[in-house]
Amino acid sequence: KFATVFSDITERKQAEEEIKRFSRIFEDSINEIFLFNPDSLRFTQVNKAACHNLGYTLAELQEMTPLDIKPEMTAESFAELVAPLRSGEKNQIVFETVHRRKDESLYDTEVYLQLLQFENETLFAAIILDITERKRAEEALLDSEARWQFAVDGSALGLWDWNVQTSEVFFSKQWKAMLGFKEDEISGSLEEWDKRVHPDDKEKVYADINKHLDGKTEFYNNEHRVLCKNNNYKWILDRGKVISRTEDGKPFRMIGTHTDITERRLAEEALRESEEKLRNIFENSTNVIYSHSVEHIVNYISPQIENLLGYTQEEAKKKWTEFASENPINKIGYEHTVKAIETGKSQAVYELEFIHKSGKKVLVEVRESPVVKNGKTVSIVGAFSDITQRKQAEEELSKHREHLEELVKERTKELEEKNKKLEKFNDLFVNREFRIKELKDKVKELEGKNG
Repeated sequence: KFATVFSDITERKQAEEEIKRFSRIFEDSINEIFLFNPDSLRFTQVNKAACHNLGYTLAELQEMTPLDIKPEMTAESFAELVAPLRSGEKNQIVFETVHRRKDESLYDTEVYLQLLQFENETLFAAIILDITERKRAEEALLDSEARWQFAVDGSALGLWDWNVQTSEVFFSKQWKAMLGFKEDEISGSLEEWDKRVHPDDKEKVYADINKHLDGKTEFYNNEHRVLCKNNNYKWILDRGKVISRTEDGKPFRMIGTHTDITERRLAEEALRESEEKLRNIFENSTNVIYSHSVEHIVNYISPQIENLLGYTQEEAKKKWTEFASENPINKIGYEHTVKAIETGKSQAVYELEFIHKSGKKVLVEVRESPVVKNGKTVSIVGAFSDITQRKQAEEELSKHREHLEELVKERTKELEEKNKKLEKFNDLFVNREFRIKELKDKVKELEGKNG
């Protein structure tokens, strides 16, 4: 007879499978894995990745301890490091260190260390990540951020970084200083900026922001006034861009800069006021103000041109010589302008004869000066006025003067002729009187002789 005994070995088989699975994971892991004795600190098991990266054989490593591959650690510092694991205060510690290979080269690592119980045996288990590339990337990032920060500080830009979902904002030191505040005087809330935006500008500001948040513009760009600590407003050029969105497409993070453009805006305002004053002068002057290129093409002419020649401002923007008549004085005027362009010096006042849109001729008096930049004439500016009536009056006066002179000449001639006749009569009269006297003297002389 035979007796058969059955034993349930399911758990044992499962345990064996777990061990095999663990062994495969242990050996095939791309990270270094070490098991070492908590007393002697000697490595008991080391995977292939550790051997490959350090350059040691398994047999060599099993004669070594963590202190042999960590050049900056001593027995005392290592004991202090693992003390929280030994005491049970922590079940894992994570730290960064440097490992030394067999060829003496060093590499950066991140260590995950635990004190584990394997059946009846206590062992330290360390998983080592080679973080050389990560360290290089971090250093490159730090270097890039340092250069970026240097560039930003040098450009006097104020930075802001807005979490659109929470309304939290990072304002840089320069952003706060631009408004006259110290770093600790402004918190990281959107309200810090919002409450300082000029009320008259706020509607346009938020309209531009919302357009960008909705994806209608590539960048946010707006100029507005922001209240400073001294209660004065500064003009700010505010620029930004959404750099990340949530999974459902909502804006998440937006970054940007503040630039102080107060001086530029004040200069622009002063320029506008100056241009307005000049425009009023030009438009209310009795003269026609103009500017033309060195090719004689009119690029600006005041509205009075329509009253003077019948052309609109746009119609008059062509070569001024096209308005000129065949009068020879126009050639002299043209030569004056050419000389002003060539020499960069103003010439004497001259006259031109233009043809009105209706065909009538108009005489003008011209005063102009060259605009010189870098020693070269770039345009001519000037003014001309209608002297047609003056010229007509001068011609009438000249004719009247000539007529008077003619009359004077005729009257003088008449007087001269009369004077000649008078002189002739006088001569006859004197001669007669002289003859009478002679006769009287003869009579007296005869009377004396007869007496």
